[in-house]
Amino acid sequence: MINPLLKKAQQAFTLIELMVVVAIIGILASVAIPLYLNYTVKAKLTEAISLTSPALLAIGLACNDRTLGDTAIDNATFGLGEPASISGTYTQSVTASGAVASGVGTGKVIVVLKTIGAGINDGDAIIYSTVCHASGTKWNVTGSGANIATYLPKV
Repeated sequence: MINPLLKKAQQAFTLIELMVVVAIIGILASVAIPLYLNYTVKAKLTEAISLTSPALLAIGLACNDRTLGDTAIDNATFGLGEPASISGTYTQSVTASGAVASGVGTGKVIVVLKTIGAGINDGDAIIYSTVCHASGTKWNVTGSGANIATYLPKV
């Protein structure tokens, strides 16, 4: 004769097992959602970085060729469009400028952003700046805005 205890199979999950699974999913979600939101803001910022590339290249070439003049230089001098015309879904404008003071050339590119999620507000900016050296240019990146430091690109 077959033992009745062996014949009975488990038919469902217990309440404790279900509660453990729900708790694990809740913990994973509480970590994953903020990381995902941060990732989406950074992904949208790539548009601004790609729109900045021509201005960075133009200033770098002007430093290398030593063609930064004695007067202030703007987008038109670098062969770029008007600042507001260099825009996109998340970018308001890209402004390039350069100058020479005491024989040292400097360049700056300011990217004004539109609102991106909860992290970046309308009017926040990424600011690239450089000083022309014989060895080349090295860009420094700063920003203006409450949370912009979290999202600044690495150069």
